[in-house]
Amino acid sequence: MPVNVSEICCDFFVFTGHKLYGPSASGALYINQTRFDEMQPFIGGGSMINYVGKESITYNNIPHKFEAGTPAIIPVIGLGAAIDFIQSLGHKNITEHESKLVNYARKVCMI
Repeated sequence: MPVNVSEICCDFFVFTGHKLYGPSASGALYINQTRFDEMQPFIGGGSMINYVGKESITYNNIPHKFEAGTPAIIPVIGLGAAIDFIQSLGHKNITEHESKLVNYARKVCMI
């Protein structure tokens, strides 16, 4: 199901990769820019930090600000491949196939 976060005016939007046939522990998080600017990381490290001074810290911008430590590179690559696969099938084809399966299941249940 295509989602336009601007049209639905959301602050946050999350999806899990396994619902798109992606690897476990993959997914994505959208944060509206206003909310992103208001938030502070609760864990530090890695490339999320731009500058550390004696009395201040400056965090990097998207996507690094909330990604402490080593990123999960393999699941992200797998999720990208899963998204490519889903897009190659097309939303219309997926929903038509799903409708056929539902109709078949209903018929089988009536037997």
